[in-house]
Amino acid sequence: MMDRCRDWESLLTAYVDGELSAVEEQRVRAHLAVCPFCADLLAALLADERQVAAYAQSIEPPPGLEARVVAALAEDHQVVQSRRLIYVYLCCSIIGLCTLVGLVVSPFGSLVTLAFHFVSAVMRGLMAIPTAVHQQWLVVAAAFSLVLLGISLFGTARVLRSSRKSEVVL
Repeated sequence: MMDRCRDWESLLTAYVDGELSAVEEQRVRAHLAVCPFCADLLAALLADERQVAAYAQSIEPPPGLEARVVAALAEDHQVVQSRRLIYVYLCCSIIGLCTLVGLVVSPFGSLVTLAFHFVSAVMRGLMAIPTAVHQQWLVVAAAFSLVLLGISLFGTARVLRSSRKSEVVL
């Protein structure tokens, strides 16, 4: 290769890869028309590209590669999702605690206490209604709701514990 053509080598590689602008392609074509060294280099690059493409087509991936890749991606996705859940639970807990403390400490604290006593009285009244009118199914529904609440709290605690061990439990 001539010394003056060394600058064209990177352009020829980019030309083969289709990475040049229209103006640069025009310059390369004009140079190839007058330079046999670069024309030979281009022919060698194209031959190499064809050989690499043919070799790539003949390669078979190892058995089970796709399944292993999908499993690894799914595992990484679960770890990321469990971390996000931890952050959501933590943020909700902090916001709830700050709100509760803020309400109790604020001038509205007595209002919060009053609201708590009101809700407590309403709940006691609602729980007394089913037994007074012999509608035990309401008591069963309330008990079922409390069981569901307990299960959801248990599940939340379990996810938080499992995240510390860096295992995913769903």
